[in-house]
Amino acid sequence: ASVTDGNTNKDNYAVTMSGTSTTGTITAKTLTYTAEANNKTYDGTTSATIEISNLDGIVSGDNVTIASSINGTFATSNVGTGIVVTPSSQPVLEGASKGNYVIGEITETLKANITASGITIDLKDLAGTISKTYDGNNTVLFSGNSSKPVQVDGVNGEKINITVTGTYDTKNVGTGKSV
Repeated sequence: ASVTDGNTNKDNYAVTMSGTSTTGTITAKTLTYTAEANNKTYDGTTSATIEISNLDGIVSGDNVTIASSINGTFATSNVGTGIVVTPSSQPVLEGASKGNYVIGEITETLKANITASGITIDLKDLAGTISKTYDGNNTVLFSGNSSKPVQVDGVNGEKINITVTGTYDTKNVGTGKSV
């Protein structure tokens, strides 16, 4: 040990330690991070991804990392905004210096959106002729001029019934009319 009190007389003293040795503790440093649930397009499942970023508080030179994402679960598989996402696991530290650090679990409520999945229908593939008997309006039902909807395949084998309507250029009788 040495005297380091800044006194000009410090060199006049020698420090001697006596007695038994003592023990101490070094506790792990707590790191912080950011967790954010990702939005997704409807896929018929509740699977979610949570991005992990901004790991902060690492002592310079230490080798500590964290996975960039973990899995989660949406509260519903349906389209919506602000849907609660629950982590399926918690972030884990990696690297040679990971034993010197701890991180907390995700405790904040995470939310994300599920947006509608797109379906493309080629009008030429719809059944039936685009024609009708004059009825005083210019609307037309593309699916064969009946009330039966067209069935298309959605995600995960879902069958989607779609009724497609359009409009003629005018309500008046004629052939070769633009729809």
